[in-house]
Amino acid sequence: KSNDKYSFCYDPQMTMAVTINGQLSLLMLIEAIVTRLDVNIIQENTDGITFVVRKEDEKEFTLIIREWEKVTNLVMEYNYPVAIYQRDVNNYIWDFGTYTKAKGAYEVDKVVGSEPALHKDNSMKVVAHAVREYFTNDAPVEKTIQSHTNIYDFCITKRATKGWHFSMAHQPHTNPIKLRNIKTLRYYVSNSGSVVYKCHEDGRRNYLQAGLKGKDNKGHYWKLKLFNKFKEKENYNIDYSYYIREANKLINAIER
Repeated sequence: KSNDKYSFCYDPQMTMAVTINGQLSLLMLIEAIVTRLDVNIIQENTDGITFVVRKEDEKEFTLIIREWEKVTNLVMEYNYPVAIYQRDVNNYIWDFGTYTKAKGAYEVDKVVGSEPALHKDNSMKVVAHAVREYFTNDAPVEKTIQSHTNIYDFCITKRATKGWHFSMAHQPHTNPIKLRNIKTLRYYVSNSGSVVYKCHEDGRRNYLQAGLKGKDNKGHYWKLKLFNKFKEKENYNIDYSYYIREANKLINAIER
């Protein structure tokens, strides 16, 4: 909150002091560890470090951290994951056996602490769910996605900012119909839907879930079903192939 200009705690100088001091303190700890031990550093960020340490070096490793804690008056917390599935420092799944911790693209339920993070994009939760099940339970992505029944977890949200609006057409490259008074759009990828555009008043026009990155293997544009208003159906006619493809992208980014 000290870096939030709308908060009564706003104090940029304190933000920088805490952040830079914390980073330098961590660098000091890393330097001490790599000088005295042969370790493998998995990741470093502003508030933590992940190491692989030999069992025979565990006591010395703990001693180094305790020495650092006395110097800095900081206290380290410890986590011991069973496995780490990581694309980069901000996108990963940590498997602790009885529970998982995920961040970024791999996070299913986006939270800040224990509270729902309403400011984060919660689109396509089924994709992150399928990826987590794949890594932690060896569950096939196709089976997880095709058996999932919560339609909201397939939904995608887009917002039109100033100067932009949404339009839709039954086929690509045809004259679209403007969706009036709709600035936030919720939809899912369907086998029988429409092509949806995000249009600017200067003439620019972008497909949603389309273009070169959004075509399927047959070269067709993905069809979208608008879902701003909930409608209960036995079969929503979801195009599962899109969600399977997106899940495989996240898996391939880790498995390469």
